[in-house]
Amino acid sequence: MVEASNKRFPKGVEPFQMATRLLEECGEVAKEINHSIQQSKDEGLIDNLS
Repeated sequence: MVEASNKRFPKGVEPFQMATRLLEECGEVAKEINHSIQQSKDEGLIDNLS
């Protein structure tokens, strides 16, 4: 991740900016996971455990 950030931002990036970007990406992944779980529940592929 650090190497990719250094390539994308060769002049440097503050740690806060890196953490913010990582959290944004995690949020997007979590949204997709939740959508997939809900879709699977709706289709009866998994039980509703909650």
